Amino acid sequence: MTSFHQSLLALAAGATGFNVYTGVATSGWGPDLDAKHTPPYPDCPPVDARGNATGKAGTVLMLADFFAAHGAEFLAAEPATGASWGLYPPYAAIATWTGDLDQQSALPGCGRPLREFHERMRAQGTDYRIVDLESATAERLAAHPQLVLHGGPFMHARVQRLLAGHIGSGGRVELQGPVPELDENLDVCTVLAEALAGQSDAPSAPSAPSAGAVRALSGSADAYWRGPAPGSGYLTLLVQSDNQGPVRLELAGADGRSIPVTVESARGGAAVLRFADGRLDDFLLTGANSFLGSAVTPALRVGDDQVRGAHGLDLARIRGELRTPAP
Repeated sequence: MTSFHQSLLALAAGATGFNVYTGVATSGWGPDLDAKHTPPYPDCPPVDARGNATGKAGTVLMLADFFAAHGAEFLAAEPATGASWGLYPPYAAIATWTGDLDQQSALPGCGRPLREFHERMRAQGTDYRIVDLESATAERLAAHPQLVLHGGPFMHARVQRLLAGHIGSGGRVELQGPVPELDENLDVCTVLAEALAGQSDAPSAPSAPSAGAVRALSGSADAYWRGPAPGSGYLTLLVQSDNQGPVRLELAGADGRSIPVTVESARGGAAVLRFADGRLDDFLLTGANSFLGSAVTPALRVGDDQVRGAHGLDLARIRGELRTPAP
C-alpha cells in the first residue's frame, strides 16, 4: 500500500517507470539466508509462494494497465511548476567537510536551504524544478524564469555572469544568504552583486505556477499536475497519513474557469486522474491502506460527475471500464 503511494509520487516527480518488489513470494527462505524472517518471504506480495494471486494483485494490474494505456501521454505532458531551485554543487561539497552545525551555519549551504525551499513550495501546493548552475547555459536557464538559490562568499565567475545575464534578460533571481563577491579563485568578482542591486524590488508573483495548477481547499494531501493545456492532463494526488475526510481541490480550467475536485481515499492513499477538456476520464484511486489500518469507500467528484466504489477496495477506470480488485 505504501509502495502504491510512493510509485505515484515518483512518477509525478519525473520517473519514467516502476517495478514491484517483491512481486512473488518464495517458500525457499530458511535460517541460512535470514534468521529474522520465516518463510514464506515476503508475507504480503501480489503473488504468494504457491503462485496464487492475493488481494494486491488486482491493484498492481490496475496500476500497470493504467500506465500501459496512458503512460506515453503522461510522460510527454509537462509538469506545472513555479520557481526553480538553482543548485550550485560547490556549496554542497563544502557543507560535507564539517559536522559542526554552528560552523555550518556560517558556510555556504545546500541541503538545508533546499529543504526549506522544498517545504515552502509544498506549503504553496506548487511543484518545482532543479537546475544545475555549473552546467547550465543561458538558453537552458531561460526555461526557468524565476530562480531561487543560496548564496555564499564566493561563486564561479562564469556562474555569476550566467545569473547576471539571466536577470538582464528579464529573469528573476532570489538569492538567500550572503551575496558572493569573490570568484572561484577568491579574486574579487561582483558581477552578480551588481546585477542583483539593479534588479527591480517589485516582487514577481512568487513561485507562480503555470496554467493547470491545483489549489488545495481542504484535506491533507499533495497534488501535482501535468498537462498540455488547462483542463487536459493528469492530476496526481498523494493523501497524507494524517488526512481525515475528503480532499477538496480546485483545478485551473480553460478560459479562467476552475474545476472543483473532491477525492475520498484511504489515509496514506493516492490517486491519478486523467482529464480531457475539463472532464474526468480514466483514473486510479486507493480505497484501503492496510499498513495504516485505513479503509474508506473510494469516491471522486469532478464538477457534476461522481464515481463511487466499494468500501475498502481500490477503484479504477481504464479505457472507460470501471474496475476493482477481487475482494
